[in-house]
Amino acid sequence: MNLSEVDCTQFFDELGPRERTRERIVLELTEHTYFPEGEPSTGWLPKVRRAFRILAGSLSNGKIEHGTVCIVGCGPALDGILAAEILRPDYLVLTDVHEDVVATGKRNVLRNCVSQTAIRIDAYVSDLCQALIYHKIKADLIYENLPNLATPGDVNLDDGALSASFFAISETQRNIIPSEFAEHMLALHYTCLMEARECLRPGGEIISCIGARIPQKIIFRMFRELGYSPALVVVDLVEQFEAEKVLAEYARVERDKPNMEFVFYDLDKGREQLRKLEERGVELERLADAMADLGISFNAQTAANRHSLGQRVAVLGLVIRGKLS
Repeated sequence: MNLSEVDCTQFFDELGPRERTRERIVLELTEHTYFPEGEPSTGWLPKVRRAFRILAGSLSNGKIEHGTVCIVGCGPALDGILAAEILRPDYLVLTDVHEDVVATGKRNVLRNCVSQTAIRIDAYVSDLCQALIYHKIKADLIYENLPNLATPGDVNLDDGALSASFFAISETQRNIIPSEFAEHMLALHYTCLMEARECLRPGGEIISCIGARIPQKIIFRMFRELGYSPALVVVDLVEQFEAEKVLAEYARVERDKPNMEFVFYDLDKGREQLRKLEERGVELERLADAMADLGISFNAQTAANRHSLGQRVAVLGLVIRGKLS
């Protein structure tokens, strides 16, 4: 197994004083680990860091006391290390579909948390929440940041870190996912939300990271139909990584389904306009619609063309907090 390392100390230093993590944060990565260059600055990680801090601030004592946090699709487990520092659970569970990713993710948490940290860690090779169901694990918080694209014929999920952008869907899953959500590329999120209901304690929550390439109302309808009360925690631009293959697949879907268009933005221009909307006091729940109303978005085919010319393309990232109703 070929390993590489990346130093994430600066990303953690922005938290301020830390209690549960080491001064220097270094992650091991395998060939299957998804950690693109730029992720700590323009990817999902800054949004997750902010979301965990908001969640901690909303709790009565600022942590999930004696609690269990599960990271579904853990990758290098930097999300797990963030959870250990910010939410301070007693029990952390990591899952991913690749054995080498799971083993390395667990090692990353152990090596970057101080030895006095009273945290138990389990890591399982698992499709979504199946390991949690099998081991009868009940969580206070489940976190997921999952791919949206079902595997096209020319994508091999064992090739590098492509399983972070694409997934294989079974016939059983196809048969239980409502067509509206499957057509809008929400199949894996739908399945995870459905399975998570069996794994959450009373009062437990799920945090989902979903790119708003589609209308926000469809995403929220998915949560509600599965018995969750959704609320936005963070809305921000997320750079589209693995862009060549990902944008090509979204563009193919647009060509095959003429009534379907996905929403993308220029990273820098989109950030600027989002900040202006925030300064005007537009409510969090309205930001996605307000961005769409500006007329600066473009579809996947245009996004693919812009990427080929060297432009940085982004999606509007939604971090959603779902409570079982």
